[in-house]
Amino acid sequence: MPAAARNDLLEWNPTTDATTYLHQLLSHEMAIENDLHPNRKLRISYDRPHNEYFLLRRWKWISP
Repeated sequence: MPAAARNDLLEWNPTTDATTYLHQLLSHEMAIENDLHPNRKLRISYDRPHNEYFLLRRWKWISP
């Protein structure tokens, strides 16, 4: 791993070892089913994402 990537990865982490951090991160796998809504007919779509510019676009300060 390049040094710059390692530094970015560990910037807000108390450990200074990327291998240890990645092992801790990847050893706690969680099933996506635990986070999904129990109603399987409910669908989530990202075809109209909203971000911090939502109000500006709404007020037409920034054109879409």
